[in-house]
Amino acid sequence: MANVSREQFDETRAVQQKIFQNGSHLLDADLNEQIDIALDNRRRSLSCLVGHKDMRFDAGFSIEEHASDLTVTIKAGQAAFHLDDGHAALLHHHADSTLSGFSSWVSGGVERTDLIYIDIEEVEVSATSDANLVNPIVGEETCRDIRIEYSIKIAEDTTTLPTAPDGHVYRELGRITKDDSSDKILDAEIIVSLSDYRKGTLSTLEIPVWRVASESHDGNETMDLDNANMQYKATSVSGLVAIPVIKIPYVYDPSHQYLVLHCEAWKDAGCGDFRLHLQGSLPLGAGSAYITSFSPTQAAAYLDLTKGTLWGIPTAGDMYTLSVALLVYGGGSKSAYIQRPVIMAGLGPMP
Repeated sequence: MANVSREQFDETRAVQQKIFQNGSHLLDADLNEQIDIALDNRRRSLSCLVGHKDMRFDAGFSIEEHASDLTVTIKAGQAAFHLDDGHAALLHHHADSTLSGFSSWVSGGVERTDLIYIDIEEVEVSATSDANLVNPIVGEETCRDIRIEYSIKIAEDTTTLPTAPDGHVYRELGRITKDDSSDKILDAEIIVSLSDYRKGTLSTLEIPVWRVASESHDGNETMDLDNANMQYKATSVSGLVAIPVIKIPYVYDPSHQYLVLHCEAWKDAGCGDFRLHLQGSLPLGAGSAYITSFSPTQAAAYLDLTKGTLWGIPTAGDMYTLSVALLVYGGGSKSAYIQRPVIMAGLGPMP
């Protein structure tokens, strides 16, 4: 162990910063605590960002088929892994790598599921392991490193993670289920367990960030955000007006069977509703490429992603625009409102 005077960091004390005082001793414990404060805040923030899920930010740690039998490719990139409840660490897989060591499916003669997981460990590194820790000016080891090390492993014929030894964290990366017809592992036989941040699962995403009423939003200067009451409002003097008050990008994920908009909604008597659209490149309005729309009176609008209309069922990775539109109609000045909108993805049949 490193030669330290004491370890004094305690998250429950809610210390945000150490103030070093003039004329006082500067101790290693104070400096170490300041570093611990920053590290703890960063890991808590990352955990909040990904919603207490292990999640990749690009292709990192995803699993793909490889040219060789009984081998898969682990893709380069970044992912957030939880070391415990509420503390996540960002890991970098710096280059594509291969994972082999699977037993033959053919020789076994049965269908089998293998688990691929990552073994994460925080280790203290001294000059014995890394000579670069010896400072050449003073000729001795002045500090030691705490480093995150990981390895990717296989658990055969199981869907349950092994029990991690003390000091280790195991997290599932994916599963392979194959019959005995060949030992070539195909993409269709691989299920990647990590969530993909790029695809915006929307499971915890609240939208939008409130904007000032005068700000242009995708060219829709008429969106008329009522800042005083923190609500979206569309008004028509006469005739029909459809204003997309919210627009956010959405990458289609086949695991999502529906999207749901939750919000509070109300309208002037005799007018208005609101609709949740999944748009392609065409603008909102007659002939627009949306799957379907809903006109609920108050609480929630469900958008069924398994039913296509003008352009069929979307495919994985397709980029669309989720649009919440307020429709206002009727004679005279009429308004429709929504407040506190939240969009989430749903699995299984719609409620």
